[in-house]
Amino acid sequence: MSSTDFGQAVSEFFARFDRAILELPSGAFGGRPGDVAMRLTECTSGPRIVELRFDIGLRMRIEGEPRALVKKEEFVDIDLLEIDAFDRLLLEWAGRDEEFSDGAVRFIVASIERRKAALREMP
Repeated sequence: MSSTDFGQAVSEFFARFDRAILELPSGAFGGRPGDVAMRLTECTSGPRIVELRFDIGLRMRIEGEPRALVKKEEFVDIDLLEIDAFDRLLLEWAGRDEEFSDGAVRFIVASIERRKAALREMP
């Protein structure tokens, strides 16, 4: 997948769902699953590099030719964006860096979060 196509897939996912929870190859981002829901604020791509920035101050740099796969898991009612096949993935957040060279990163949108948001918006 080209960097441009990859960046477009990520941007379209976040345009559709607004916020998502991040799951890293090492486990849930932020400690516990569901603690941190983030919004994509910027997506830039160049040859073999895509950089994503999120509203919580997280910067994600993805190198290589990653694959972005959007899935809907009906049994547990979640939508997710899975990113894999990257050469290197670097996270910078709150003065800490974390690097991955294999595994998969998943952005997860659970239906329970959508239901909670809808209830808050009801008159």
